Amino acid sequence: MCFGLPSQSNMKVMVIGSGGREDALVWKISQSPLVSQIFCAPGNAGISIRPKTKCLPSLKATDLRALRDFARENKIDLTVVGPEAPLVAGIVDEFEKENLKIFGPKKGTAQLEGSKVFAKNFLKKYKIPTPSFTVFGIKEIAEAKKYAQENLPCVIKADGLASGKGVIPCFNENEVLAAIEKIMIKKEFGDSGNRVVIEEFLKGEEATFKVLTDGERAIPLLSTQDHKPVFDGDKGPNCYSEDTETLTKNGWKRFDMLTEGEEVAVFELNSRKIYFEKPRRRHWMKYKGPMAQFKHRNIDLLVTPNHRMLLQQRFRRKKIYVREARRYRAENYIFQSGIWEGENREFFILPEYDYKFNRKFKELKINFVDWVRFLGIYLSEGNVTKEKTQKRVYIAQMQKSKNFNRIKKLISKLPLKFSYEPKYHKFRINSTQLAVYLKRFGTSHEKYIPEYIKNAKRDMIMEFLKAFNLGDGDIHYGRMRFCSSSKRLIDDIQEMIIKLDCSGIITTDKRKTMVNPLNKKTYRANPIYSIEMKKRNKTCIRKNHFKTMDYDGYVGCVSVSTGFVVVRRNNRVAISGNTGGMGAYAPAPVITQEIETEVMETIISPTLKGMRKEGKLYKGVLYVGLMITPQGLKVLEFNCRFGDPELQPIVLLMKSDILPILMAISQGQLTKEKIIWEKGAAVCVVMTSAGYPGEYQTEKEIQGLREVAEMEDLVVFHAGTREKNGKILTAGGRVLGITARASGIPEAIKLAYRAVSKITWDGEHHRTDIGQKALKKLC
Repeated sequence: MCFGLPSQSNMKVMVIGSGGREDALVWKISQSPLVSQIFCAPGNAGISIRPKTKCLPSLKATDLRALRDFARENKIDLTVVGPEAPLVAGIVDEFEKENLKIFGPKKGTAQLEGSKVFAKNFLKKYKIPTPSFTVFGIKEIAEAKKYAQENLPCVIKADGLASGKGVIPCFNENEVLAAIEKIMIKKEFGDSGNRVVIEEFLKGEEATFKVLTDGERAIPLLSTQDHKPVFDGDKGPNCYSEDTETLTKNGWKRFDMLTEGEEVAVFELNSRKIYFEKPRRRHWMKYKGPMAQFKHRNIDLLVTPNHRMLLQQRFRRKKIYVREARRYRAENYIFQSGIWEGENREFFILPEYDYKFNRKFKELKINFVDWVRFLGIYLSEGNVTKEKTQKRVYIAQMQKSKNFNRIKKLISKLPLKFSYEPKYHKFRINSTQLAVYLKRFGTSHEKYIPEYIKNAKRDMIMEFLKAFNLGDGDIHYGRMRFCSSSKRLIDDIQEMIIKLDCSGIITTDKRKTMVNPLNKKTYRANPIYSIEMKKRNKTCIRKNHFKTMDYDGYVGCVSVSTGFVVVRRNNRVAISGNTGGMGAYAPAPVITQEIETEVMETIISPTLKGMRKEGKLYKGVLYVGLMITPQGLKVLEFNCRFGDPELQPIVLLMKSDILPILMAISQGQLTKEKIIWEKGAAVCVVMTSAGYPGEYQTEKEIQGLREVAEMEDLVVFHAGTREKNGKILTAGGRVLGITARASGIPEAIKLAYRAVSKITWDGEHHRTDIGQKALKKLC
């Protein structure tokens, strides 16, 4: 068999990347008798102990010029690229300018993955089966919304790379608006959102198909099936339903509306403090399945680590632990809020104001606590006149009210003249300067609380709430209840209540009419929102407060440094999440011989031929995402690199020497001969750090690697590890890929899990059902 063998037998090879995919490549390449030395940039602890291999931790996979210079200076015979980012950035072009051999597609051909618009137009041009689609640019946002809403259900895709998050299925008009805003308006994926593809929604079974190609000829790799969710049964970490909001510096926001870098409220367990920080990771995904539903009126806010419940035992209160909502079986406390430390001003400065005839009002310095109390009264019972000729501030309050004198005293603290109008039951402040400033808070149903008060210290927040409560204290007989026709204002009050280490539940009265107490006439009214402050930071819950419900929609969550994120009560927590590759097996029964032949004839061959017509020779791995529909095969997407962890079982079953294949492809000299495969099957089980794909801990010592290394037909591929003082420590979310080869999938599953049982570290997690899908197909 000839794959364009190099003449030398002491080749130097460099592999770019640091994950399990790159370890699998290094492991397979090191078996070649043609190689004398392998470099891996940057590599990991497992790669560093492979035969003939040296890691280059200072070289990053995205530093194209540094990688090129290293290859040139060290006379590297072949470079193999693992991740997609350097390929899309043009690393192959950089290398070939220096006549350096490299495996992978050039920047122009890597656009099959780097640009969905390019890929879809290419598929359409060369009549390769794919879902129907339309492309919209950044100046066509209105047209994109209209088109998507008229063609539901649909899939909206950001044009460029988006770390797997730029594909959003939409089933109603609201989801369309949210997707367009996320991609094109808020630009959460940067320039990748300058264009979108709106694609027909297909029903069927997804599959993947991969080939190695030099642009003329293609050799199919074994079919694989991966497992993305982190828990058994394709369940992910607990995420929140689509109507859930998290607390940000800009108020309450749905998870899908969070902008890049926006700070969210987090909870620190030891001090019980709440503060803001940028999320490390965000998730937003389609989910259909079971959900735990809360049925407890006092549960207002959940502070949850990695989107599970933070509980404290009622009878052993020192013990705090985490429990999945669906597995709740006891009587415990659930935490609702934490302690806030803000900053107070000494004075509030009422800005100067230029009036007609060049008359100027000097800025006024007001004691901060006096201003905070006054603003509480104004937002509760105040308004500004709308007449252009009058600039007055009114505070409504009946003279017989028990709070009349207290409110009068608060108003008198301002360095402004005021009077009381008994006929209209209002205090009147004749101040253009004050009126102009207060007008920014909008009409009665649009009022809000300024940030400098919401983020003040707890004592000042309490002063504001006490003053606000004076406006309707007579109605509620002294209870700390706050009412307003402004939902935004009530949202702000709820945020402040949380910072007081208390709880409050928002309720709505949707009455359409109200009675004027002065003239007894009815008038049209806005909905009234109210919230009552409850002085508690945790609530007793029992198992009967939960029930399982079916859910079909989106779920989302964020990951923060402490693992604890503050969210608003909505009574539902999803038990789902598409998170990361947790395992794979090969060959996959879903890809039959008939399907393989069809893919090669109707997709792979036309794709390579079309590329040649475009003057672009595609060399490397071509990874095709397929949908097997009743109408036939359809291409959903292209990738330009090996899959992870799909590559791990593939290399264990590859009997042929991979190095001459890769070299032949880089030279454009691939032969028509097939790769020789071992008989049987292979299974990879991924072992992760606890909390993955959310917040997880690292630096945990891994035990059992030496014992497993002695097992036959089994390889441990390293993904997130590092070496320190002779010990192998965890250094990532996905840590190891335990990969076994056997006569069949059932035997490979048993061997892989036998090895998994021997490897341990503090907080280790893995799925226990990898390969079960294949067993069902084989039955």
